Amino acid sequence: MAKKAAQKSRQSWIDAYLDHLLEEGEPPASVYRFAKNQGVGEKAFYAHFANFESLEGEIWKSLVADTVTALQADEDYASFPVQQKLAAFYYTFLEGALEYRSFMLLRFPGVQLVACPGRLNKFRDAFIDYAKPLLDAAKAEQEIPERGKLNQTYPGLVYAQLLFIIDFWLKDESDQFQRTDALIEKSVTLGFDLIGTQVVDSAFDLVRFLAGELKAG
Repeated sequence: MAKKAAQKSRQSWIDAYLDHLLEEGEPPASVYRFAKNQGVGEKAFYAHFANFESLEGEIWKSLVADTVTALQADEDYASFPVQQKLAAFYYTFLEGALEYRSFMLLRFPGVQLVACPGRLNKFRDAFIDYAKPLLDAAKAEQEIPERGKLNQTYPGLVYAQLLFIIDFWLKDESDQFQRTDALIEKSVTLGFDLIGTQVVDSAFDLVRFLAGELKAG
């Protein structure tokens, strides 16, 4: 048993989980049963992951990591303005996500920002790690204005934009997802246009007010 456990790699657990999920339409009933089906004890699973949520988080996280790797391999990417870099991320992300589209159709929870499932935490953190220095560069290059603490909300805003794009893409039935391509171009342009005006300040004030009202109620 110990020998089998030692031979069970982290990636092989991920692959087995994906296979089960796509064939059965839902996660395994338990770690014990899942491990038994792999011919090992559950201790072998816990050598890599605390639970299925942690394992699934690695799948989502890898989608961001693979996208960043692909972008960095593109010689032209470094010379893009920030707005174009963000659009390139979205296009490249969805191109890579085609390999996981069936998985995402099953497990993407929709555009949820407050009560988002824990399986997306690593995904969100990985994207924020990518987006934050990108937006800092945009501020330094004056593509977006300096607004003090309000600038700290921008990574969260583009994360919400990414969720919206994924949700749209998963519902898109156009040939080669042409409608999604158009959405990316228009939403990125609109996002930078809004950040460059006072609209985002007013929207932030409104959200803060409404949040206060909900707490008071």
